[in-house]
Amino acid sequence: MADPIAGILTAIGGFWSYLTVGYEQALMGVVLFAIGLLAWGFIVWRLFGKMAHRDPFGLEEFKHSPVLTFLLYTVAFPALSFLWVLALTIFIIFLSKGLPVSDILGVAVTMVVSVRALAYLEKEVAKDFATLIPISLLAVLLVEPSYISPELVFKHLLSALELTELTFRYLVLIVAIEWFFRLAYTIKGMAARWIAKLRKAI
Repeated sequence: MADPIAGILTAIGGFWSYLTVGYEQALMGVVLFAIGLLAWGFIVWRLFGKMAHRDPFGLEEFKHSPVLTFLLYTVAFPALSFLWVLALTIFIIFLSKGLPVSDILGVAVTMVVSVRALAYLEKEVAKDFATLIPISLLAVLLVEPSYISPELVFKHLLSALELTELTFRYLVLIVAIEWFFRLAYTIKGMAARWIAKLRKAI
């Protein structure tokens, strides 16, 4: 079993050596860049893709369990919202050099609130909104990598630690808006089922 595998690996190594003769740095750069883009896409899809879903926990089959719903959207959802806000804040810090940290945090929270509202109203638009900033950052990195200032990013992140109380209030706001849309969506579904039963009865 080991011999065929060793043969395949040897063949791959030989092909790579032949392909990269004289162009080792350029081809290796392409491979590493492709791996980086793949990792970036996976992170964006896993983290921000969930933000655009009406049920970010993927537990739609348990939607008729009030206790589980309450626990998820009172305990787990704030933690997930914090991750979204944190990631967006970091991305916007990379993109913006002039905005103060408090404004950057406000923009990140606005994006989360908008995407969560659109998840209940228009899911496809929510998906576009959720990936807007990550894709914008990727475009900047591709076109002008020197635009990013690690020193400024680090400085902003240190300043963000002073906004704990504001961050907490923002999270409460996000959770309150989420509950509003979730209850409205539930009531709408109950009303639709009631109307359907009424029409059948008539």
